[in-house]
Amino acid sequence: MAEIDKNSAKGRALFRWFFAAAFVIAVVASGLFSGLMDRVGLLYLVFGSIATALMGFTGREIAAAFRQAAGAAGTEESRRKSAHFWEAVARNAWLLGALGSALNFTIALSSESGGIAESSTRMIQTFVVTLYGRVLAWVCLVPA
Repeated sequence: MAEIDKNSAKGRALFRWFFAAAFVIAVVASGLFSGLMDRVGLLYLVFGSIATALMGFTGREIAAAFRQAAGAAGTEESRRKSAHFWEAVARNAWLLGALGSALNFTIALSSESGGIAESSTRMIQTFVVTLYGRVLAWVCLVPA
């Protein structure tokens, strides 16, 4: 019976990660096709989220959180710590996305104006980082 429960938990974890990956791919593809992909903002968000996770948690806590997100069993205390890790990463991703948008907005306002069309495109691109932050936060809340 324990073997069935273990396989079921791994199957649910695999399904959640597959769904989250499909969602991320859809968001990235929509950015590529619309011409609003912000590679620098995405790198800022990913590396910033990794840096904040490394500042707040030990390597063992991060590894345990990833193992449990993949469906490994653990004690109630370790599951609680893993959930805390994923919630913290999600919160940091959302906040870094908002901060990235604020920085991009400042840069867009201070750059040379090339007309309404160029200004509106720059303004739209400032909010793409917030979208990336929300998507990353949502993906990080899946295992929490």
